[in-house]
Amino acid sequence: MTSPAEELRTIKRLWAGNRCKTIELAADSSIRVYCDKVGGNCDRWVFIMEEGNEDVVAIASLTHWEDFENLPCLHLGYAVVPDSQGKGYGEKMARLAISSIETFLNNKGITNWYVSALVGVENIKSHVIARKVFGEHINRSVDPVTKIENLVFRQEYKSPT
Repeated sequence: MTSPAEELRTIKRLWAGNRCKTIELAADSSIRVYCDKVGGNCDRWVFIMEEGNEDVVAIASLTHWEDFENLPCLHLGYAVVPDSQGKGYGEKMARLAISSIETFLNNKGITNWYVSALVGVENIKSHVIARKVFGEHINRSVDPVTKIENLVFRQEYKSPT
């Protein structure tokens, strides 16, 4: 799985080369959405915050890697360029991505789903954002490839019927 910081670098390169085909988010005209497939078959939505219609300052991504308890589980990642950190962009982008994808899923008839985030135990800035979005972490895990220990955050979403 690509780290959010690497996703941000990739999106910035695509953006600078005008190779990032996006649509404007109806709820917020400063946010663009880029959709693709990663790993050959996993849907990914990247929400992009631009500043002055010129540069990417923050992203949040949701990727459907796997299901949890027989329900779709989207992995949330977020990253903010260093010069824009501390302005609330990470939390804003995470919340915006979740609320936007909820509308998309509801329109597809999916009314019950999960969002999870894996945050490196040493990434204190991301802990703050994850706790604001999810509450406390539910457990810890070690990435089998990178050997990095993560805090696992997960929340179930149910749309009103």
